[in-house]
Amino acid sequence: MAFASWFACEVFGDTVPGREPILCSTEIGHYRVAGETDILVELEWTEGVCAVIHVEDKLAAEPQPDQADRYRIAVEQSETALTASALVAPRAWMRRHPRETERYDAVIVLERIASEIGQRASQVEKTPTDEAGELARRLRYREQLLSGSMLKRAVFGAIQAGELTDWNLAAAEVIAATNGLQLKIAPRQKSEGRNQASRFFKFDEVLSPHSGSAPLLRLKTVDVNRPGRVSLELRGASNDEALAGRAQSVGFETSNTKAGTLIIEGTTEALSGLTIAKPVAEQIDKLEDAANVAQSLIEWWEKVAAEAQ
Repeated sequence: MAFASWFACEVFGDTVPGREPILCSTEIGHYRVAGETDILVELEWTEGVCAVIHVEDKLAAEPQPDQADRYRIAVEQSETALTASALVAPRAWMRRHPRETERYDAVIVLERIASEIGQRASQVEKTPTDEAGELARRLRYREQLLSGSMLKRAVFGAIQAGELTDWNLAAAEVIAATNGLQLKIAPRQKSEGRNQASRFFKFDEVLSPHSGSAPLLRLKTVDVNRPGRVSLELRGASNDEALAGRAQSVGFETSNTKAGTLIIEGTTEALSGLTIAKPVAEQIDKLEDAANVAQSLIEWWEKVAAEAQ
């Protein structure tokens, strides 16, 4: 019940008692008129206080249309006075979707949950009993699972061991393990054939539109004249000097295509050397940088788009 008490305080603050509830129930996949709640939490304390939390659990999936509004409706229709919606997601996801994030009553970062579990494990480890030792091991397992460190070790280990040899798929796995961003990899996408010098990959991320058109985010490996990089491509924006200037002011490079697309690019010393000529196992640091540069471009763009509204 200790975790339930902590979680409830994160959602409701001082509105709920600070002690552990006497009852706590959870339902996975709660169906309601306005949609589905990922996790429905119901709590009760000795003081007679009752609370309900509608939890939306995100890892990498994009927000669904009107998803936050459907949670708001569920809260409004609740028969329990103390009801709230809560978004639980990795910090990187929230930074990529700031406007979606702020529409929930409460926001709990997944890494914060992992840290709380880790603190609990540290306390239990001080008790020198077999039972405490087993509980601590379980808590540490959950901490690593939620923090993403276990996923990284599994992915990187498989690549280093040669268990994942397709360059495209291995690169996509490294990026996903870094911060949850997804590369769109079609079956046999350019693994063979005409494009042997370099490759372009589109990120499977829906960005706020520019002049009615959604920007494209791409990862580009080294080619003859260009370094490895991540690019944000805005069609029809080649004449937007103010936008290009804003991008340059925060360290991104810009260029225009003959078709009128504004290209905003970012790279790092490591990412600049990303090449398909070397195995992914030798370039994990470069792909981690690619994930982080893509994250930075998304955050910058979403801030710009929000200010324009």
